[in-house]
Amino acid sequence: MQGEVIEGAFRVLDDFEAIDASTERMKALTLDEGEERAFATAALALRYGERSEGQPPAPITAEQLIEARRPEDRGRSLWTTFQRVQENALRGGQPGRSTQGRRIRTREGGSIDRGVSLNRALWCSLRRRGSSRPDHSAPDSSTGPALRRAAPAR
Repeated sequence: MQGEVIEGAFRVLDDFEAIDASTERMKALTLDEGEERAFATAALALRYGERSEGQPPAPITAEQLIEARRPEDRGRSLWTTFQRVQENALRGGQPGRSTQGRRIRTREGGSIDRGVSLNRALWCSLRRRGSSRPDHSAPDSSTGPALRRAAPAR
């Protein structure tokens, strides 16, 4: 039993090292407006479902998912874009419109399972976008769910 605990601790340590390496690669990769919007549009579909002709739009826009909530969250790196989109998709509180057209504020992402699922899907979308870049600066797939940033204390 003790050997299993020690082995598990080393696996967690390896994961932290992989997260650090992925984070540094993402910070070094700059996105243009179109790439940011494409990622946010994909995140919007993941959060609210695909919308086809005749269906009401999602309650918020891709631009709202990209918005920085704090000055330190501004920036065009893949890392800051991921963090903003992730926080805005999961935390809620953004002004939007209901399917009936009433003004609303979006709700938090829901259960922990739903948050983890959305976070994993965002991470996979991020990997696809990063690997389609000429410099192939995609983050490691093994580090996805661990990157959910905690909300700052206010």
